[in-house]
Amino acid sequence: MKIKKLNEKTYNKINELARDDLSYPLLISPILEKENNSNKILYIGQETNTWYKNKSHINLTFLENKYCSFLKDNATHRNFWQFINEILNYEPLISNIIWANCFICEKKEKRGTPIVTNELIQISIDYLVEIYNELKPNKILIVCGSNYPYYIVIESFLRKIGVNNKELLNTCLSKDNLYHSFKTADNTTTVFWTYHPTFLYINKKACDIKIQIKEEFNL
Repeated sequence: MKIKKLNEKTYNKINELARDDLSYPLLISPILEKENNSNKILYIGQETNTWYKNKSHINLTFLENKYCSFLKDNATHRNFWQFINEILNYEPLISNIIWANCFICEKKEKRGTPIVTNELIQISIDYLVEIYNELKPNKILIVCGSNYPYYIVIESFLRKIGVNNKELLNTCLSKDNLYHSFKTADNTTTVFWTYHPTFLYINKKACDIKIQIKEEFNL
């Protein structure tokens, strides 16, 4: 099972960092390998918020199982999840998305971006690339803005999966430019990159962006 081996490798790399400030990594369930993932949305954000770091006796299997149970319960009522649920008309998340973090870990305590190192950046990029290559979804929805440090991971990931460099020249988001949409060079995958849903809801732009996403993804 390639995803299982990928998770083991990634889990060990995170442990080797020996950073007590990080949450556990968000690792997808190997169960997804048994499914047809081509029509799913790879939903990339930064929403795990202290993902089980303060609990004891956590292991890789627990994290993989928790990934499934969390999505089967349709996640939480936070804006991040309300946004994708409304796009999917509340169809089951577990059947319609592959959920991934931009940075594979968050802070151990409180919300926010962890201290960014080259090692954490590379582990995060490699994990996104490998799950995309293994599961081959044809839609990618990125909801973490284009500011530092997120754009470092996202732009590198998009280049590695075949998005043309020309498409990435003008990916800076602003209030006048709330999203970018483009395809991979082989025309197999549609990418939609916008702000975090909380920003969109606060600025009363979430409805317009959801309509645009549905059009781009043919939902």
